[in-house]
Amino acid sequence: VDERGLNGAGLIVVDKEDGVVHEEYWGGFDADRVSLIASSSKMIVAGVLMHLDDQGLLDIDAPVADIADWGSGNPQITPAQLLSNSSGLVGLGPNPAYLPYLCQFLSAGDLQTCAASIFTTDADDADVIVPDTQFRYGGAQWQIAGAAAEVASGTSWDQLIEQIYVEPCGVDSLAFNNHWTQLGPTGFVYPEEFNADPNTLEATDNPNIEGGAYITAPDYATLLLMHLRDGRCGDEQVLSPESIDRLHADRI
Repeated sequence: VDERGLNGAGLIVVDKEDGVVHEEYWGGFDADRVSLIASSSKMIVAGVLMHLDDQGLLDIDAPVADIADWGSGNPQITPAQLLSNSSGLVGLGPNPAYLPYLCQFLSAGDLQTCAASIFTTDADDADVIVPDTQFRYGGAQWQIAGAAAEVASGTSWDQLIEQIYVEPCGVDSLAFNNHWTQLGPTGFVYPEEFNADPNTLEATDNPNIEGGAYITAPDYATLLLMHLRDGRCGDEQVLSPESIDRLHADRI
C-alpha cells in the first residue's frame, strides 16, 4: 500500500475444505467496501453462460445465430469462442475505442441494441478474422455473450446475476453497471469518483459485461470458494462440476 501510494487494500484467502483461512484489510478498505473489479468480472460472466448451458437454455458450442436473430451477422461464432477471446471479433487492442464497437462503453441504450449493432455492422469487415485462429483479448465479444445470455434465458442481465449468484450465494453486493463514460475519461485508471458507492452510477440497461461488475472482497471470495467446491454455494448447486472443469480448462 505504501509503495504504490494506495488508499488501502484487502486480502482474503479461501480453501476448498476450510473456507476463509485469512482475511485482512489496510487503509481505507474494510469488509464492506464495494469496488469496481474490472476484468475480474469475466469469471462471473463466463459462469452465467455455463449455468445456462447446464440448464439446456443454450449450447455453449453452438452458434450465437441459434440463439438470437442478430446472430446471423457472424453465423459461425459460438459463445465458447466469445468467452475465450477467440471469436475473431476485434478485441481491446490495439485500439480500445474501436469506433464500430463503441456502444460497449456507453451507459445509454440497452444491451440487445448494442450487441445487434456490433454483430451486424459491416464497418468491421476488414478487421474480423476467422474464429479460433487468434487470441484477441476482451472487448465487444463479451458484450455479445451477455446479450446472448439475455435472449437464451428471456431474462435481463441484472436478473440473471440476481438469480444465478446473488440469491443462492448471498453475495448481495454484486451487480453490474457501465461506468466508463459516467465517471469521466478515466481510461483504465481506477475512477476515484466511484468512492465505493454504487449509487454514484445511474442505472443502465447496457451494462459493460467484461468489466462492469462491482462487489465486496468477501462476496468475491464466496464466488471463488464456489469454484473450489465444484460449483456449490452451501447446499445450492450454482454450476455443475463439469461446467467448473470447463471454465478452468485452457481452451486456447
